[in-house]
Amino acid sequence: MLTISSVEVSRDLSVAKVYYSLMDSDEQPETQEALARASGFLRRQLARQMSTRSVPQLRFYYDDSAARGARMSALIATAIASNTTDSDEPADDEESIGGNARVPD
Repeated sequence: MLTISSVEVSRDLSVAKVYYSLMDSDEQPETQEALARASGFLRRQLARQMSTRSVPQLRFYYDDSAARGARMSALIATAIASNTTDSDEPADDEESIGGNARVPD
């Protein structure tokens, strides 16, 4: 499944950078090729909808930020799950001052 994540259009409206993401990143090369082949058709469809003198040239870029975010979340979850610190043990700073002893002023 393809999702358009963002579009950046140049000031003169000559070029539109279209960023997309995929559910299966293994399909990226085929998808990139298919989008390049379909760019003419997509521009014609845009021309019907837009009321501008010209339609931007479409350039497609794969956006892997969602996949990288999911990977980072999984790494954080793994790190939290593997944390073996026991909450009943005093922290390092409590041990150095003698447990619950009061620190003189």
